[in-house]
Amino acid sequence: MSGFERLKRQKQQAIRNAAFSLFSQMGIKDAKISDIAKQAGVSQVTIYNHFESKEGLLRDVIKHYMEHQLNKYRHILDDQTVDFMEKVRKIMFDKSQNYRFFNREMLEQVLVKDEALRVYIEDFYQKRSLPFMMDLIEEGKQEGKVRADLSVEAVQFYINMFQEHMERHSDLLTEHNQTFADDLMHMFFYGLISNHTSCE
Repeated sequence: MSGFERLKRQKQQAIRNAAFSLFSQMGIKDAKISDIAKQAGVSQVTIYNHFESKEGLLRDVIKHYMEHQLNKYRHILDDQTVDFMEKVRKIMFDKSQNYRFFNREMLEQVLVKDEALRVYIEDFYQKRSLPFMMDLIEEGKQEGKVRADLSVEAVQFYINMFQEHMERHSDLLTEHNQTFADDLMHMFFYGLISNHTSCE
C-alpha cells in the first residue's frame, strides 16, 4: 500500500470514528458535518470528497460498524480456550455496552429513509449474521449446553428477545453492578429454577 493510500484510509477511519461518536451523542439530525470535521481533524471538503454527503457518511459508518462487530464476535466464537457460556457472556455484554452508543432508535430513523441500506442490512443478516448465530448455537449443542432437540429458530428467538431487553436497559449493566449482570446470565442459561447455583 502506498503512503497516499495509507493516509487516505487513516483519514476515512478518523472521519468514521468522529461521526460514530457524534451521531450517537447528538443524534443524526443534530450532528453537523462541521462538528464531525472538527473532531476528525479534517476539512468539511475532505468529508464530502470521501463520502459525498452526510447520508453517505452515515451509511458507511453503519456498514463498517456491522462488519467490525461481526468480525469481533467471530473471533470470540473461534477462540478454543473459551467455553460456550463465556462466549455468550462476552458477546451479549459487548452488545449491551455498544447499544449505549449505537441504539435501535437511531438505526430505525435511518432505515425509514434509506431503502438501499435496508436491503444491505437484510442481506447482511441472511448471509452473515444468521450463519454466525447458527454456528454459535451448534457449538452450544455440541458442548451439551444447549438442548439438542431445540430448533435453531427457537434458540435464536430467545437470544434476540434477551438482547432486546438488555439494549433497552443497558444503563443497568455496568461494571459496578456485576451481581445484577451475573444474575441475568444465570437466568439466561437456567431460567428461574433453583437446582443450578451458577453458570460456570
